[in-house]
Order: sequence, then C-alpha cells, then structure tokens
Amino acid sequence: MGGDIIEAVDGKAIASSEDLANEIGAHKPGQTITIKLRRATGKGAYKQMSVQVTLGSRPNSIPNPNTPGG
Repeated sequence: MGGDIIEAVDGKAIASSEDLANEIGAHKPGQTITIKLRRATGKGAYKQMSVQVTLGSRPNSIPNPNTPGG
C-alpha cells in the first residue's frame, strides 16, 4: 500500500479521511486549495511538500469498467 499522506488542507490539520472529506466538501468546484502532504521517497523516508490543486465537480457515480458504457 502506498500513496501520499495528507496533513493539511488550506492550513487546517487533517487527522482522518472524514476530516479530509469535510474540508474538500467545504469548497466549491473551480476553487484552488493548498494541500500539505508527505510523499514516500522510495527509500523508507518521506518528503514534505505543498501542492496547489483546483477542484473539479464530483461525479454522481463512479464508472465501472466491467459494465457496458461504464
């Protein structure tokens, strides 16, 4: 398992996936937010970084590649 560890959104600490969902949900599509995160370097260590992302709209459903049209 891998991936980034999100520590803050626009300066607000993130302690759980629920915190992350609430912070993202408090913003509108098209807004730009700053995410502070730790990214694995592949050498057993993490690199701290901040990235700016522009939010898109959330789809009503997630496409399923195993069904026709989805």
